[in-house]
Amino acid sequence: SWRIETESQISPRRADLPKSLEGPRILDGLQGRQMLRRLLASFRRVPGVVGAIVVDDQWTVTAAALEMEQDEMLTTWSDALRESERLVGEVGLGGIEQLWLECEQGHIVLAPLHGGHSMLVLSDSVANIGRLRHEVRARTPVIDDMLR
Repeated sequence: SWRIETESQISPRRADLPKSLEGPRILDGLQGRQMLRRLLASFRRVPGVVGAIVVDDQWTVTAAALEMEQDEMLTTWSDALRESERLVGEVGLGGIEQLWLECEQGHIVLAPLHGGHSMLVLSDSVANIGRLRHEVRARTPVIDDMLR
């Protein structure tokens, strides 16, 4: 089970700690990347999920738990996210929390993360899109914290 603490539940807040007590960034080094890969792999516990991937602001893979060709897919999703951000900006809807597609053969959920990173979660058509969106929403703050 997952438990996510909000900033108001954490005492003292990480932001309130002096830099010397803050500790190293979680993704620094091999151990941090392995932690992120394990977290991404945990999406596979959701029935129908194929895998998940986190990319940086240049759409270079930061961590992946996805066994498929990624280059062409990432270019396409980079364009889709940029165009979606432009569209919601034009109508004044604020920032994108999730971008998702339901297709005949499966689902794709894309979530912007801290510092320009993005997460993509892919599933087959068996997956419940509502549950998938919930799982992405639940893990996003944890992954964001790992990327800070």
